[in-house]
Amino acid sequence: MSSEIKSLLASGQLARLIPTVADSKKEERATSTLLASFMVVPSFAMSVLSDAGASIGKRSRVTCYTEVVFKSPEKGKGPRPDGLVVINNGSKVWTALIESKIGNSELTNDQVE
Repeated sequence: MSSEIKSLLASGQLARLIPTVADSKKEERATSTLLASFMVVPSFAMSVLSDAGASIGKRSRVTCYTEVVFKSPEKGKGPRPDGLVVINNGSKVWTALIESKIGNSELTNDQVE
């Protein structure tokens, strides 16, 4: 992860194919598995993320994190998206924040803002 992005984060976990969170946290498990598959199969990441403007080449490095928390002046109040995708292409870095939903859950304006 670039040092600029790292300096903005308070915490975050590297995405895992087999997450180590409770079975009751289905959204976190699904997000971690999907993002980890992006790291393992870059062509899959490219097909999913290319419409969002991601450029993934042979030398690109895809790194994904779950449950990232951004630093905030208010303790414990920093933005907390479900995931973060970072694609390094030499000197270029492409990033995306992920907000995931499973089942009938709906995305709210507060989650996006």
